[in-house]
Amino acid sequence: MKVKKQTETEYVIQERTSLKGNPGDICNLNISFDLYKDIKQSLQVAIIVVKTIYDNSSNKFIQVTLEYDKESFLSLKTAAGKIKGKSIRLNLNSKELFKIKRMRSIDLNNYIKRSFKNLNEIKNNVQRRAISGFKFEKEICIKKGWRSDSKSPSLYWEGNGKSWIEKLKNLNFNVEAFRVNLNKSKFNKWDATDGGINYEIKKYDTEKIQGKYILYSEPIIKIAPSRSKWKKGNTQYDVFPSPEKYNQFINDLIHSTWWKKDSEKILTKIINSSKGIQFIDRFIEKNNIEFSWKLNTGKEGIAPIFEGYHRLSIVFKI
Repeated sequence: MKVKKQTETEYVIQERTSLKGNPGDICNLNISFDLYKDIKQSLQVAIIVVKTIYDNSSNKFIQVTLEYDKESFLSLKTAAGKIKGKSIRLNLNSKELFKIKRMRSIDLNNYIKRSFKNLNEIKNNVQRRAISGFKFEKEICIKKGWRSDSKSPSLYWEGNGKSWIEKLKNLNFNVEAFRVNLNKSKFNKWDATDGGINYEIKKYDTEKIQGKYILYSEPIIKIAPSRSKWKKGNTQYDVFPSPEKYNQFINDLIHSTWWKKDSEKILTKIINSSKGIQFIDRFIEKNNIEFSWKLNTGKEGIAPIFEGYHRLSIVFKI
């Protein structure tokens, strides 16, 4: 019997903490109970925790990166203190963070010190993404003097409701009425900025991907849940419990009148939000890269899809 290889789930967890705030917060991490549960239920997990310690008086920050597997992460002890909402506070058990906890100012000699103009530039977030790609982005930003500033397109869909699935249902699955509002959408797509120009970063050697289609973005609605949450009660599952109905909906959407009229506008706006792509070996400006829409059915070798649910993706080729 052939044993199916279990793929590893990778998380990047980023949290900012003030150097001048509660010193104990520097050594702790706040995460949701849902995320903690997902980690416990996963067979194989790799986790990077990036703690950003900032100093408002100097507008500077330093970062400490910690790596865990499932066993080491779940062995972290819970820390004292009240947390609002459904979350848990973990003690990261880091000697480096404990040393920073005692500092009155950021030590230039021991850490790479970066500047920020607005605190919103430093994000708190959780991403399921390839850890190797995240590390590469950080290395490039340090080398080039760029600031990590990941932005993704946010398309505004017409219809009544808070989520795209509610809007689609309220429009009775009419793909001509369920369309992107170009004026209300955000087409930002980049990984880093120098303060004026934005850049996409991809961990590929250009010689090895020459002539191949590579995933660039998935801005159109997609089915990509945690397996543990894909069940009755999930709003997307209740509407599309199997891929056949969903894939037909996506097929109808790309054959709609509005898509034929506006899809290239959406593509162009997303591409033009950055100067180009920084690869392992070189930087290529966007005008020298071929971008296009492609329906990912899982057979094209572009990227994995969830349980046969197709994805309408932007790909590039050099």
